[in-house]
Amino acid sequence: MVERLTSTFSFELDVTVRTTVNPSEDPAIVLAAIDLLFGTSSRTGLTVSGGSVDAVYSGSQALEKVYEQVRSKGTVNVLRRLLRNRKEEGGTSFLINKQMATRGVVVLCENEAESPLGAISVGAATPEVGHFIDWIAPSYERHKRSFRKR
Repeated sequence: MVERLTSTFSFELDVTVRTTVNPSEDPAIVLAAIDLLFGTSSRTGLTVSGGSVDAVYSGSQALEKVYEQVRSKGTVNVLRRLLRNRKEEGGTSFLINKQMATRGVVVLCENEAESPLGAISVGAATPEVGHFIDWIAPSYERHKRSFRKR
């Protein structure tokens, strides 16, 4: 059973998605992969130029597929660790395999080298970084309780 996005992150949140476009890649396919994972309804900015794609989103709606897929694949703890390791004042980030993103699949990466075409960098800027991490990737005990069969 996949947990659908039933609650939104109730604090201020800006999501920035960035990736390079290699010479062998079609920028339209790279942008389509980003749209497939993050949608377009909450996008507030888009730049496709100079060998890169940069998209900015407002609110948690853009992270709906990430939220759902890390739960369905059982990678919540991996995402939590990545977010905590990259936590800074005012935000955190994680990487997604670009090749798998073209299929609408969220595959987390530890580093750029794990994605042959380069990774998609996802940054979350919020004054409530700890709450954000707990929302998108709850701790194991909290996660385990929320998925018990009834």
